[in-house]
Amino acid sequence: MAIAVDEDVDIFSMDKVMWAVCTRSQADRDLIVLPEIASFQLDPSAPERGVTSAMAIDATKPFGEDYEKVVTIPNMDKLPDITELIERMKK
Repeated sequence: MAIAVDEDVDIFSMDKVMWAVCTRSQADRDLIVLPEIASFQLDPSAPERGVTSAMAIDATKPFGEDYEKVVTIPNMDKLPDITELIERMKK
């Protein structure tokens, strides 16, 4: 799988890349599927040995259009740990 993003998206942060996918792509027009391409011989999900499919997602903003820059949530570090909340709900 490959995901294309703009220069304002930190490619080393999966959160930022996924933000771009969620806010800058539409599956019906920005998803590319490449069927029946060569694959790793040991891919257990491949329907045929050495043949698989791949996908690419265009999560770039349309050329010339204004889009929101990558945003952060203020005080995100002050939010409670979700695992702590889940444990409390189990009780």
